[in-house]
Amino acid sequence: MKRNSINSHGKIKRIGRAAAAGCLLFTGATGLRAGEISLASLEAVYDGSAKQPQAVTIPASLPFTFYYRDSSLPEMPGEAQVVFQNRSDTLELSYYSVPLAGEKIEQMGDIIWLGTGARELESCETTLVSYAKAKKYPALAEANPAGYPHPVTINIYRVTETGGQIIPITSMTSTVLVPWRPETLPDGKPYPYNGTAFRADIQFPPGTVLPERVLVGVEIPNSKAGRPKLPAVGPYDGLNLALSNPGASVGANEDGNTSYLMRDNIWYASTISGPMLRLTAKAPQGEITQAPVNAGTYHVRAAITKPDEAAQTGGLFVISKAPVDITLSTVNFPESPVSWQVSVGGQPADLPVRVTYNGAEEVPDQPGVYEVVATVTDPNHEGRASGLAWIGNRYESWIRQRAEGSGTAEELLSVESDPDRDGVSNLLEYAFAGSPLVADDGGSLSPVLEVSGSDLFLTWQENPNASDVTLTVERTGTPEESASWLPVQPLARTVIRESADVRVVKATLPSPESGVNRNFLRLRASRH
Repeated sequence: MKRNSINSHGKIKRIGRAAAAGCLLFTGATGLRAGEISLASLEAVYDGSAKQPQAVTIPASLPFTFYYRDSSLPEMPGEAQVVFQNRSDTLELSYYSVPLAGEKIEQMGDIIWLGTGARELESCETTLVSYAKAKKYPALAEANPAGYPHPVTINIYRVTETGGQIIPITSMTSTVLVPWRPETLPDGKPYPYNGTAFRADIQFPPGTVLPERVLVGVEIPNSKAGRPKLPAVGPYDGLNLALSNPGASVGANEDGNTSYLMRDNIWYASTISGPMLRLTAKAPQGEITQAPVNAGTYHVRAAITKPDEAAQTGGLFVISKAPVDITLSTVNFPESPVSWQVSVGGQPADLPVRVTYNGAEEVPDQPGVYEVVATVTDPNHEGRASGLAWIGNRYESWIRQRAEGSGTAEELLSVESDPDRDGVSNLLEYAFAGSPLVADDGGSLSPVLEVSGSDLFLTWQENPNASDVTLTVERTGTPEESASWLPVQPLARTVIRESADVRVVKATLPSPESGVNRNFLRLRASRH
């Protein structure tokens, strides 16, 4: 007898509706067993005392124990164990299956009880049946004669004792290779079934600890159903979910003759059997019962210790570093390259602090502008302060040195003033290595623009010791006062010559944008 897909007409009963975002609610009795535990308050801040989350049990006041594992420590090897299995070890050619596309089923699942004591989820395997033939999809078959890739999602939920809420625990999607349904058997005889069976084993990252009772749903997107639906008909519309025989060899089905279907985000109970599943998990390793003190991320497991109501759950418990306010101050800016220090203040005062200068820990002694960053390195505290510091001849020193003995009025020493009345302000004299008291001769400080074919070059002289000034080449399409000036990028600079007081720079400018008739350039000096 051929094994075909079956439908569920007349066999389903609505039992659930959307209750909240990410939460579905059973409205009918589900035969739940007592004993349930959940975690709350999974965040804390370091203060030197032991921290732990909260746990709620149903019924209330059941005894339980917390188990902790520091996630920063290497995971101790633990052997994976099969915690649920309702399929045989031998993979048959085909099975009775449910057409998810034909039945417009978004996902199909089963409520199961896990066996053994391992609870840190490793993988979930399900069995699928492919009805698509390569000859119907020649382009895909030419690209991969073995099959076509398609995503399969495993969703795992916790089902509450009270109210029957279905609460997501974890979800994982993997792309699997779906085989084409063969035309013949290896011996050349016609293939005896309409579909070919294969297994999809979905691996989960470490850290998810499952309760004893879960709802496992299998989701395969197609053009008729899915979240979201696929836009076009494809071979995935012939990808079915294989049905198990009632009963499990490891763990237990809550009801071997009942499965759960989701349509339009609503769960329904069905009298057909559920999907074939095989879950593996690891027994948590390296756990301690002592509550943690130090900042960090901990895998936490809470287990009810009453034997007849055993249940457990898990999650991540985070103890954040305590924030610390620190201040950053520097000593006097030197007039010549000398070693200098940075002092850090704040509370607690004895915390270790790392200070860097432009990313390096070595204290600089050369002229320049340095970003100074102080960072608390204590593992239980965090704090950071930053600022700019200069080494070199800053403007105030430069102008006073040149004005000394000249009788120049104090008000003429500002950056905007022009005591030599040559139309060049003191700031520009400083930036371009001029003299604030000697008039510029014929615009000798002005940048020079050269044109060579389609290439543009701008040459200027600058003060190599003006560490508190930034020079920027800017461009605009109009000389109006309200024009918007933008930095020229990229800008390749070449030092033509350099002495102790003057540096000559030649910059290669990028070509004007296509369609731009006019370009105006300027060299702007800004003090920081």
